[in-house]
Formats: sequence, structure tokens, C-alpha cells
Amino acid sequence: MADQIRRGVLKAAAATTALAAVGTATAQVSSDPGPKQLAGRPVPEPPPERSAGPIRPGRGSMLMGKSPS
Repeated sequence: MADQIRRGVLKAAAATTALAAVGTATAQVSSDPGPKQLAGRPVPEPPPERSAGPIRPGRGSMLMGKSPS
């Protein structure tokens, strides 16, 4: 009986963790498609040569381009 309870608790914890990870990943890759305005005035954008580029997961990471072992 205790094993069944423990398994149920572990399954619930795993499901909760998986849902939290999916929600976080979705939030990181979504961008703001709305108008770039503040108080009714356009927000200035840097020129392409001064921009860091589009937001990507892992941008600036030391592990970028490394293959998992």
C-alpha cells in the first residue's frame, strides 16, 4: 500500500515538473509581436549593426554549439 502511494506522489511530481518546464520553455521562445509604442509614441529600435539580433534560447551561452555527450 505504501509503495502505491509513493508511486502516485512521484508520478504527480513528475507531471507537475514536466508542465512547469513546458510552460517556461514556451515563455522563453515567444516574442512580443505587439506595436513597439510607449505612451502613444514609437519606441526607437537600434540599427541592425548595433542590435544583438533576434532572441533565441541559449543566446550568449558558453555551451552554444557544443554537442551533448
